[in-house]
Amino acid sequence: MNQITAAYGRVSSQEQNLNQKAAEQQVHLLKKYNPDRIYFDVEKGGVSDREQLCKLLALMRSGHVKTLIAARLDRLTRNDDLYADLKRLLKEHDIKLYLIDLGDVDLNTASGELNLDIRCLLAIHERRELRDRVRRGHRYRRERKAPFGRAAWGFVVENERFVKDTHPLICLLKQRPEPYEHLVNEPDDSSQLMRGISRADIAQEALNLFQELRHPGPVLGALRQKYGIPHKREIAILQDDRERRAEVFSGVYYTEKTRKSVDPTTSKELLLYNAPHSLVEWILNPVLRGHTVYNKYDKAKRELPPEQWDIQYNTHPQQRYLSDEQFEELQAIIKANHRRVGTPGATFYLTSLIHCDCCGHPMVLKYRPAYKYYGCRNTSAHCQNRGCIRTEKLDEAIIRRIVERAVQVAGAPSAARISMLESPEVSALREQIAETELLLQRRPTASLKQAYSDMQKELQEFIRNSQYLAFVSASAEEILMSPYARNVAFWYSLIQQERELLYGMLVRRVMVRDGEVVSVALHS
Repeated sequence: MNQITAAYGRVSSQEQNLNQKAAEQQVHLLKKYNPDRIYFDVEKGGVSDREQLCKLLALMRSGHVKTLIAARLDRLTRNDDLYADLKRLLKEHDIKLYLIDLGDVDLNTASGELNLDIRCLLAIHERRELRDRVRRGHRYRRERKAPFGRAAWGFVVENERFVKDTHPLICLLKQRPEPYEHLVNEPDDSSQLMRGISRADIAQEALNLFQELRHPGPVLGALRQKYGIPHKREIAILQDDRERRAEVFSGVYYTEKTRKSVDPTTSKELLLYNAPHSLVEWILNPVLRGHTVYNKYDKAKRELPPEQWDIQYNTHPQQRYLSDEQFEELQAIIKANHRRVGTPGATFYLTSLIHCDCCGHPMVLKYRPAYKYYGCRNTSAHCQNRGCIRTEKLDEAIIRRIVERAVQVAGAPSAARISMLESPEVSALREQIAETELLLQRRPTASLKQAYSDMQKELQEFIRNSQYLAFVSASAEEILMSPYARNVAFWYSLIQQERELLYGMLVRRVMVRDGEVVSVALHS
């Protein structure tokens, strides 16, 4: 049986590997001992299922290793269970262990085994001490309401506070002045040079686009097109370490984690998130509203529900991207997006609200060239509800039920609640209309009539384009108590995006049987 001399190296983080060149130094050190193979991982010492270490252990179990070389014992393990398994393999297969900082380790003697056991205990103790130091650091920064960890996209940390990242990062060719050749020798702070676009500018642009386009995918698509950033699938994001430093890493066995992973949130090469769900998580981050979050993850690095987060409010109120009102609107859009089921790729405001009255399952959106309609997804199986219903008929039933409910709850509406749903602009416009009506009674001139008509049109425009935004921060009961909720014309004047928001807050379920609406259940 051919036996080899194997070497193992490890660094604990990608940052050590890429920035501090710890991997290069360790590989260079191991090569001095002329091993036949070098296995290398970028992983924490307490992790027992490291890819290259598992391959090395499998090779040891097969009896193909005669000597194992490592820089220190903690490069092999900081885990007591893994240490016990490793020591058993070394003994069973009579494998020599050579640690560069210690020399030959003889496990056949009590003193040699004791020496290795003590070093393992010290490595485990050092790992525990490191965890304690990190916890103390987190506690200290929490007491000072200071951020720790990576800053959210669009921010940097200065003087223990989040501030917008306004450092110029990129310029667009279409912004280049003509002619521009004479500007080549201008200093960087010259007033003749155009200021570059910062990450803060792009972050604010992303929020504005999301409010307009309402879906994260189109937002990222628009930003990629504007800034000339190819999609992740179209570029080589990962670059092998052996290609970057071939003279150092030739013959070394690698896991994928030893490759360079470009993070769109921190990299200077990329300006924005790659995945739509990452953009949504960023929008929901309280940091954008001027708050700092602690205890966002559990011990297994899984994100906790937002209600369990420790949020310190208004730690950087002058550096926020979103007001509370703007966030509530975006949150309502995200909530509406999450209830998509039915036709693949379809995005429609009624989807997930419409249910079959026979089998109870959500009905799916279907298309014809001239109209859209819903049908039960189980008609080909066991459901007898084979009738379909057009979306116009659904809208009619939903609006009729909302207006009926609004009339019921409008017995004695609270003036405070009504005014809460009415913007100051609408209130001021109503006062102007009332004053104009009085003037018309005294002097019904053509100019006053025209002014009165214009103000009425402006009021309707406010109702359609602005009033629904105030509903976003209100409860279902408060919406129904508004006088606009009792106006059928108001509901029909809403565009699809506006109905999407309000239906999501008011309508719980619509039951359909044989092409007819059986019931419309509203949120209480």
